[in-house]
Amino acid sequence: MSRLSRADWAALGRSVLAEEGPAALTVARVCERAGRTRGSLYHHFADHDALLRAVLESWRTESTDALIAAHPPGEGATAGLDGSARGLDFKLEQNVRRLVANRAEFKPLVAGVDADRVAHLVRLHTHEGMSLKDARMRAQIEYAAFLGFQQLDPPPQRLRDLYRWMNPRLR
Repeated sequence: MSRLSRADWAALGRSVLAEEGPAALTVARVCERAGRTRGSLYHHFADHDALLRAVLESWRTESTDALIAAHPPGEGATAGLDGSARGLDFKLEQNVRRLVANRAEFKPLVAGVDADRVAHLVRLHTHEGMSLKDARMRAQIEYAAFLGFQQLDPPPQRLRDLYRWMNPRLR
């Protein structure tokens, strides 16, 4: 049996969080999912909070940093980012926010993700010729809608319809 890396443990924690919610994101549950002992996990993490931080950092890398890198300003970037954002795991997005709701020490990490996402939308819109003021307003409205749509949890086709309706009206 090969040894799990820190990244492997974080990915396992991310999947537990996405599928089972914040209450399930325990050392015992992640170890059970991995089929490994607590000692194996603690080889990489000092404590439960260190595991949680790694899970959240992994979420940031996968759901924000990778999308921003994949869609730099340029032709078709906004449409590509819209498609990629709709492909995010909304359950994971929701459960991340549920996790940090009661953990003040992790709120800055999520606030940073939110700020990075909005800032990237602003860059895309200004690149498309929108004024900085309008780009900021549009980005904030789009992001608020993105977060709100997650709470509604519509079926994928309804989500596509909502975005198709909303985006032209914000231009």
